[in-house]
Amino acid sequence: MRLNNIDLDRVQQTIAAIRQDPAQARRPQRVAVTWNFAEGEPQMRATVTVEGRPQTLEADSPSFLGGQGLRPGPIPYCLFAFASCFAGSFAGAAAELGVRLTYLQVAAETVVDFTRPLGLGENPPAEGLTFIVEAATDGDPARLEEVKALAYRRCPAVYCITNPIPLTVQLKTPSSGS
Repeated sequence: MRLNNIDLDRVQQTIAAIRQDPAQARRPQRVAVTWNFAEGEPQMRATVTVEGRPQTLEADSPSFLGGQGLRPGPIPYCLFAFASCFAGSFAGAAAELGVRLTYLQVAAETVVDFTRPLGLGENPPAEGLTFIVEAATDGDPARLEEVKALAYRRCPAVYCITNPIPLTVQLKTPSSGS
């Protein structure tokens, strides 16, 4: 059964498989961004695999940071990632609770302070983050608060934003021929 463009049967199969083998819940993810030195092209590129198919992502810094603004920069991608993660969590929570959505839009907003990246100060780079969720259902609209609460508890992006995630930076020299 599909509800809110979520394959609930597939989700239930995944839950059952993880209950049987909890190691299946852990799925490594990796994105390798390569800097492009060619003038007139986006500065950053990565090829990721999505369900076995390669997809190319490109980013470019805005011109005030030395790029050309040929593609979205890292910050719009971060906001897209946060908003899309919460949207997926919201739609999934609604489907799990049997709430049929007729509309869903999640906007992620922040104010970015560029003094730190420009070496002009130590201000935090963001002044918080706000998700604006516009949602409608053909059922009881009061259920949307329950959906929002469940999505908040389960969303990986919310967890990453509200809890420190350990970070390690490894510096390597590329092997010859790269």
